[in-house]
Amino acid sequence: MNSVSPQIAQTIVFHEYAIDVWIELQERFSKIDRVRIANLCSAINNLKQGTKYVLDYFKEMELNSHLPMLVCTCPHPCHCESMHAARNSRMENQVIQFLTGLNENFSVVKTQVLLMEPLPSINKVYYSRGKQQCCTYI
Repeated sequence: MNSVSPQIAQTIVFHEYAIDVWIELQERFSKIDRVRIANLCSAINNLKQGTKYVLDYFKEMELNSHLPMLVCTCPHPCHCESMHAARNSRMENQVIQFLTGLNENFSVVKTQVLLMEPLPSINKVYYSRGKQQCCTYI
């Protein structure tokens, strides 16, 4: 009961067995809510550093970008180029979104990172602040 919000706890308090709670929660929350997804995508796309420290902007972006990654569902997991390309595209989009939201005083560094081949991961971009001064506090 301590692992869920008080509002949810009120709706599952009368279950006798934990498995019944898990089944109910799965039924309740496993449905696709495209309206919620659209709102989250809009919030992520409009996320900007603004007056926040880069660390706060980075954390906020990370919290808002946890859509599930595609996973192969073949009986024998494949290692096909399509799955690799889909994951790379997702990671590239995260880096571009992060860089796009940074303030203009990072424009030179943003351009340098975007010209890298291959594009580094979001974590490498953020944690490279010592070398490139990309993400120092302003």
